[in-house]
Amino acid sequence: MPPEPIPINRVISRPYGKLKFLCDESRRRAGRLVTFAAVADALNVTPGLVSQMFGFPQEHAGHAVKTETLEKIAAAFGADGVRCDFDWFYLEYEGFAAHVAGSQGGGAPSGDLPSGDWELRETTVLADLVELRLHPPRPGNEAPDSYLVDATLLFGTAVCDYDPEEGEEPRSISIALHNARSAIGSDGYRPLQNSMIGERIQSENFDRVAGGIEIKGPAPSSTLEGNPIGDQHLAVIAGTNAGEDAFAVTVAAHRRSFVVADVDKPYSVCDGDVSSDNKNVILNHFIYRRCGRDEAGRALLAQATMKRPHGEPK
Repeated sequence: MPPEPIPINRVISRPYGKLKFLCDESRRRAGRLVTFAAVADALNVTPGLVSQMFGFPQEHAGHAVKTETLEKIAAAFGADGVRCDFDWFYLEYEGFAAHVAGSQGGGAPSGDLPSGDWELRETTVLADLVELRLHPPRPGNEAPDSYLVDATLLFGTAVCDYDPEEGEEPRSISIALHNARSAIGSDGYRPLQNSMIGERIQSENFDRVAGGIEIKGPAPSSTLEGNPIGDQHLAVIAGTNAGEDAFAVTVAAHRRSFVVADVDKPYSVCDGDVSSDNKNVILNHFIYRRCGRDEAGRALLAQATMKRPHGEPK
């Protein structure tokens, strides 16, 4: 009796980027598979399972995905108007993007592909408090050398183990935010007029303010928790002749924006229950000694930048 075939379970490089590219293609064609949640619904699986296979944490190391699953994804996008053969997933990202884009209506010039040659960098003070990442930008049609900027921005409550001085007992404390401020742009790239997320759409999560965007939601318990951007792009940017600085997005907060509480004591995370002096000591320990400040003295909690390699024409 012949042995049963062994399922192909090869590692897929840059799984997040590839699935996101398919979702972006669907969005361009007014399809419905524009989010990972929509893909999960089409596959009749939970969004968590799609995130497990194609989430951003797998982007650098890659992830092994069953061929059967890839075939189902390719079929779902094919029915949605975006052709994708399952074996294209095994290509490197640039080859995958070229195959997908080139199969839509007879081909696309390489300049219309998402740029995979941008240098992306990010830093954060407390990953559980703020996660900020930029993704390779998509060419825009609004102006020459314009790009749609996609970002991941997540807020949460950081729980930290704190070892006080002067004989106090070690304990766990939580740090959260009532609100935050985001600044977008650089001398090299600037957002186009009315293109930032706080300008082009009305949202209870954002207010456009002088110098940036005030982030005030989602805040289910009076502190920021979750994804304020959703499926929207962050901004449309265009190159300038003023400089070659990397395009940058920052998230900052004033001292009054922080909520600090003892995890082991009953408390309302909205109010916190540590003394003002104790709060300052804790914030100095976990936040201020680790971060820079913006021009208003806010703590720079996270920064993400993207830049083309030196010498490449814009």
